[in-house]
Amino acid sequence: MSKMTKGLLYAAVAGLVSGLLFVTGVVDAHGVVTFYILLPAGAIFLGLFMISLVLEKETALFDQEHSLAVAATSAPLAPMDARTGAGKLTLAKTH
Repeated sequence: MSKMTKGLLYAAVAGLVSGLLFVTGVVDAHGVVTFYILLPAGAIFLGLFMISLVLEKETALFDQEHSLAVAATSAPLAPMDARTGAGKLTLAKTH
């Protein structure tokens, strides 16, 4: 996992745990209502973490496919045989 993905995971866990502590009443926060925003913020960070984790794997796969495609296009082409036309790429079929 990258640093950003780990950071999102830590923020999600911290937000969910602290939010649950305030919502369930384990920690008395009747005077400070803004602490109740921690639970939804933790859920948002959890969603961002999951999206980041999926995209991290997809970008690694895309980079691998792209490097293979670049390597295939930069390979030298086979020389064409003037007599038989071997090596020539055409869309026409021979009968």
